[in-house]
Amino acid sequence: MGLSIIGSWRKASAMPADSLNLADVLLPLALAGAYSYAVPQSLVIEPGDYVEVPLGPRSYIGCVWRLGAGDGGGKTLRPIIQKFDVPPLAGTHRAFIDWVANYYIEPLGNVLRLCLRAPGAFGEAKPEIAYRIGASQPQKLTHQRARVLDIAREGLAMKASELAELAGVGTSVVKALAKAGALEAVALPPHRAFAPPDLAAGKLTLSRAQEEAAQLLRATVAQRGHSTMLLDGVTGSGKTEVYFEAMATALASGRQVLLLLPEIALTQQFIERVER
Repeated sequence: MGLSIIGSWRKASAMPADSLNLADVLLPLALAGAYSYAVPQSLVIEPGDYVEVPLGPRSYIGCVWRLGAGDGGGKTLRPIIQKFDVPPLAGTHRAFIDWVANYYIEPLGNVLRLCLRAPGAFGEAKPEIAYRIGASQPQKLTHQRARVLDIAREGLAMKASELAELAGVGTSVVKALAKAGALEAVALPPHRAFAPPDLAAGKLTLSRAQEEAAQLLRATVAQRGHSTMLLDGVTGSGKTEVYFEAMATALASGRQVLLLLPEIALTQQFIERVER
């Protein structure tokens, strides 16, 4: 299912259009332009923010394309329902979407839809259900059930699919044992694609020349602007550690890092350093 429809049937009361703060919200639908919505006083909205808005009887996730103020053309406007706590769509990206729509004569909303294909990113992560050994014994203990219980006694809680695979049975056997009380269902923490890195782990003491280069890189990264820099050094001079200082600065501020390797032969070396 695409991002645009979030399957909600929420009602949003209309607001009088007298001196309102307005936001034009682009929806990932086959629409030529953005729709205007009233901005509630409780929300601070900026261009690029992702918001939930009503359209007809349903609600959709859209992107704030521009802000304004006025009377809404004499119309009664419906308010934005909520703002999502995710990074906004950058102005350069919005300009690119405008350009693509004009170049290919495609509805603006359709182009936005091509860029937004992760509906789960806007909702709270759901915990997964796992099973561990329970307090009861099933009245009927087959060989299949016994294998599942033996595995469950050995370790930590596992998902039904994991237990079933190890025991060589179907997930229905696992769920039947849980229903009988022989297995206990527990909620696992939401899955994270990447664990937060320990930036202090494996940190080395830099030489004076390395520290000077690292300070320059850290300062440049902290400015949050575009910059291209080249480290000059012979093999084994510690360029990798200096680059990691710049990466650590970005990660510490909640940003992301994309590391590109110049040659495949360096892959194992970088993996080992990241894992430290």
